[in-house]
Amino acid sequence: MLLKAAKRMIQEQAQPEIEGPIGILGFGVEGASTCRFLLNLGHRDITVFDRNPPQDLDPRVRYAANAAPTTTGATPATGATPATGATPA
Repeated sequence: MLLKAAKRMIQEQAQPEIEGPIGILGFGVEGASTCRFLLNLGHRDITVFDRNPPQDLDPRVRYAANAAPTTTGATPATGATPATGATPA
């Protein structure tokens, strides 16, 4: 019983290392929660991507709107890149 509790504590304490900028896609319930969690861990290079400007975005977080697809060959309608040799329908 004690061994199970110790294993669970070790797993709960293990946090993945995140380096570099962090992007959060969408600022609904999950995006807002993720943003708060990362800020509480001390991350500061966070950008939120959402269609609408969030009303309660923390001032330490950047907001990016209307981000266009940057993948070469992406189609605006789907954001998908056609396979080599494929012809559009």
